[in-house]
Amino acid sequence: MRSLNQRMTYEQPPAATGDKIGMIEGSMRCYVCGLLGLVPILGIPGSILAMIWGARARRAAQQQWNPADLYLALGHAAAIAGLLLSALALAALLAVLAHEAFPESWSGWWG
Repeated sequence: MRSLNQRMTYEQPPAATGDKIGMIEGSMRCYVCGLLGLVPILGIPGSILAMIWGARARRAAQQQWNPADLYLALGHAAAIAGLLLSALALAALLAVLAHEAFPESWSGWWG
């Protein structure tokens, strides 16, 4: 009769608990930073951090199931949306500043 240890052999050892916890925490950090990234202009660092944390969490979860995968996906989506929103806000700000600096060149199409 084989012992309990002999019957419980794995082809691949299970992921260490610390790795799984780090992967979940990275996914949650990506989500929170992505939400902070939705603030126009001020959220640019949050969006960048969300991308970094998301890439780290995806790298850690290559062959594993990530229970926080939804938060990881939402964090990435929020980070991308925040960057686009910030780009639009910066473009509008630059247009207003250009209009104030050179009002005579804008008289034809912008009041």
